[in-house]
Amino acid sequence: MPHARNDWLSRLRLTAIVLVCWTSARTATAQDADATSSVTERAEAEFAAGLALRSTDPATACRHFQKSLALERSASVWVRVGECREQEGTPRQALADYRRALELNREVNGYRPEYQADLKQAIEEHLATLEARIPRVIIHVTPQPAGLELVLDGEPLPLSTLDRPAGVNPLQMHALVAHAPGYQAATAYGREEINMTLLPAAASPRLLTYVAGGIAIVALATAGGFYLDSRGSLRARDRACPGGGGFTCASEAERHTYEARQSDAARSLTIADVSVGVGAGALAAACVLWFLEPHFRSGTRGGSTVTSRLAVDANGLSLEGTW
Repeated sequence: MPHARNDWLSRLRLTAIVLVCWTSARTATAQDADATSSVTERAEAEFAAGLALRSTDPATACRHFQKSLALERSASVWVRVGECREQEGTPRQALADYRRALELNREVNGYRPEYQADLKQAIEEHLATLEARIPRVIIHVTPQPAGLELVLDGEPLPLSTLDRPAGVNPLQMHALVAHAPGYQAATAYGREEINMTLLPAAASPRLLTYVAGGIAIVALATAGGFYLDSRGSLRARDRACPGGGGFTCASEAERHTYEARQSDAARSLTIADVSVGVGAGALAAACVLWFLEPHFRSGTRGGSTVTSRLAVDANGLSLEGTW
């Protein structure tokens, strides 16, 4: 079993170097008596307690390592936390811990240079060994607009991992959540492969409110205009036959004018009535959208998706939706 043997040797070498580096750092720290000495001593005690329990009680040892790390950041302690993640069966988190240890080892000069270089090499070698044995999942997202943010199982997912094997366990179900400007939030699930298609975001509820209000204003103004036009047609009709009816017209031409003006007035009144109906419907829709806007913004209410559609056709204006 050469693969298991290489992994065991990698861990053994990493453990030995961590112990040497930790001892070196603690010696250097002991020479600096400052205001943080008590915190350092507590961190040392937690780390030492974790080392003592590492072989007999790994779970308790890991809790000691985490407490030590909370008290004082240390690359060697972070390596121990990464080993705990491996024992817990979360290799992806272990990779993140090892990378943090590598970064901290590069930033902090608490170790002797030779030990710091050895720790860097040991972490990098163990990272390579761990990455080689982590199962992979392929994630596809279409499209990939600017500002796209992905969260896999509650943790941010770099866009660089898309369309290529990602280091997560394919034996368990994974949840991928995506957010992007101009697109609807989306969630997809999968094991060995996750495919997600982003859909354009629906129109803004505030925009729909403004559109409905604008339609109401235009429709009511149109109704007023045609009502005034009908009144003008009626006055022109009465002037054509002053006697008060089409049968009292003095000539055939006056009677023809009388009937034409009366027809114009009836048509204008019909258009005015229809416009009033459209305006009233649009105004009601604008009011509904205005009061429901907080629910539209949240996107859900009681677990149900909120959708809406504003349409204008030959029958007037209609608002359709579910919430």
